[in-house]
Amino acid sequence: MAVLLPISVTEVSGLDEFCAKFDINSKYIAGDDGTDEELIILELNKIYNKKFVLNFIEDRTDGYFLIQVFE
Repeated sequence: MAVLLPISVTEVSGLDEFCAKFDINSKYIAGDDGTDEELIILELNKIYNKKFVLNFIEDRTDGYFLIQVFE
């Protein structure tokens, strides 16, 4: 059985926090141009030479996105 361990793991609450952590100037606005998840995926696809996994984790009060980098 193979086990994959991510290089880094980042938690963000939405597109705005994602852009701040990854130093991205996005022209998209969550809610107007799509959902947070769709827009984060759009921005992640612009980053070359890295493989990302994006998961939405829902807890009792709120939710957050877990971004894992594998390459």
